Amino acid sequence: MWSGPRSGRGDCIGCTRARTCNDGRLTVRRVLALCIVAVGELVGCSRATAPPPNVLLVVIDTLRADRLGTYGGTHGLTPFLDSLAGGAYVFHQAYAQSSW
Repeated sequence: MWSGPRSGRGDCIGCTRARTCNDGRLTVRRVLALCIVAVGELVGCSRATAPPPNVLLVVIDTLRADRLGTYGGTHGLTPFLDSLAGGAYVFHQAYAQSSW
């Protein structure tokens, strides 16, 4: 009986080369697993984005802009809306559709 490299024990005589091949496969698997974990950590550790700004649309029927303190009207008539507009974006050229 022949006990060479093709004797049914794999491609190697003994275990020396077989261990090298298996260790190489394990090393590739370990490196691959480490890369997957590292990418997961990098994605999970990204900076949190700022929350989107809140949007409040105030819609009032039959209110003239010149009555609001924000638009140059008498202060004190609409104190809540004036204080709200003090820390918000205010549109000075807004148009609305009207039938009259």
